[in-house]
Amino acid sequence: MPRDGRPNILLIMTDQHRYDTMGGHGHTRCRTPRLDRLAADGIDFSRAYTCCGLCSPARASIMTGLYPHRHGLQTNTHDFLTQTELDPDIPTFAHRLSDAGYHMSYAGKVHLTFPERTPCEYGFDEWHVPYGEWLSTNGKQRARTVAPEFGPANTSFQGPFAAKYDGPLETHNDYWRIAEGMRMLEERAEALERDGTPFFLRVDLFGPHLPFHIPEPFFSMYDPASVPCPPEFDDSFRNKPWIHRQMVRYWQTEETDWAFWQPIVALYWAYVTMLDHCIGVLLDKLSELDLDETTAVFYSTDHGDTCGSRRMFDKGYCMYEELYHIPLIARWKGVWEAGRRTEAFANNIDLMATFLDLAGVPVPQEVDSRSLLPLLENESTPADWPTDAFAEFHGMQWGLYSQRMLVTERHKLVMNAADTDELYDLVRDPAELVNVLDDPEYAQPQADLYRRMFHRMEQTHDPLACDNWWPKFEDARQALGEYGEATYGTKAWPDPVRRPPPPT
Repeated sequence: MPRDGRPNILLIMTDQHRYDTMGGHGHTRCRTPRLDRLAADGIDFSRAYTCCGLCSPARASIMTGLYPHRHGLQTNTHDFLTQTELDPDIPTFAHRLSDAGYHMSYAGKVHLTFPERTPCEYGFDEWHVPYGEWLSTNGKQRARTVAPEFGPANTSFQGPFAAKYDGPLETHNDYWRIAEGMRMLEERAEALERDGTPFFLRVDLFGPHLPFHIPEPFFSMYDPASVPCPPEFDDSFRNKPWIHRQMVRYWQTEETDWAFWQPIVALYWAYVTMLDHCIGVLLDKLSELDLDETTAVFYSTDHGDTCGSRRMFDKGYCMYEELYHIPLIARWKGVWEAGRRTEAFANNIDLMATFLDLAGVPVPQEVDSRSLLPLLENESTPADWPTDAFAEFHGMQWGLYSQRMLVTERHKLVMNAADTDELYDLVRDPAELVNVLDDPEYAQPQADLYRRMFHRMEQTHDPLACDNWWPKFEDARQALGEYGEATYGTKAWPDPVRRPPPPT
């Protein structure tokens, strides 16, 4: 144990891991025994959401505790649509923990700048991403020796989306990140024994982000024919934003049937199971070094993945559960009650404040992050705990696009600044197929959700929370509709949406 009694902290992050692809979350086929065991030994958040369904903005928010519109990294760094890096002058949890005496280590993916700044410029003491060393050791040819190939013929992506990696697990890029994390753990254990300095270690994996290049025995683990078709696959996008249909056009998957997607989803599951195994190796090392009871462990991801849902790849201009509902697990053996699942709402932006609170560092009032420690230390949810989760999206490589989301126990409201809004009843329609925005039955909950959304936006100084950004768009929509009807035989935009005015 560190001399001052504070715990060490281990954060394990993946990229694009769907909440519903864990055995402990009810998936009957995709196997995640080590993450399930981590949840059984700790606390599992069943209503955790990402603050943004895109890598760089979400990762920057985890670091700073600020929503993307506040820290400025609103799209991926390589999209070149807004700023291409997180401002290193913005304080991060790493800065604050380092100032409080923690040794800060980082292994793996960063994705906060382009070109890449190292985490050492954001408060960490050391960083090692073994990708270059991995390539030089295994060779570029071996890294790309994959067969068979699955995926659309889309020139915006070089290489197959899902394929067999021709090499043992130990030479896979993600395993190398785990190996580097184990090396750092060994060094920190020695330092802890020597001088009692607490440590924070972050290990970031690449997967299960596409491309799914998977070695045996994981590659053959799931029979594609056994992958069932999800209810949202045949989404008609009726009464939904135009850009949802456009996303399918982007990926050239409009005419695909479920047989096309089965091998791709099977390999996504294989990737998840492979990462689960790798995470287990890292957790075994933690136990081997006798650090289990002195280290608080957190597992989460930046966001989910469409992965065949609605014939979509990757992520994009939509805020469905498959993208925004994420896994979040916390464990501190012997301190936090084991095997508890909380239905209290949580957000990955809350990790920043949680780390500070856990280390006894004051949480700055100006951040949007809220410490999860009250949920971790007590079975009951505090009376003032939020009964919703809020998220935002600003666009990606195909262009800027403003969205806001508020989800409660039963409903989800999505505000699309330039198109029709969306309202879903998650109890009656968990697949989010029917937009009930115009249904009179939902008039009262809709009004309440708009008020709550505006309140969240005003709390975070969101520039969209003002009258100027809530126009009716009738003239523009009518012109575009007439143009689309004359040119394509159909309206290019849905009918105008009349939102209630912002609350006074």
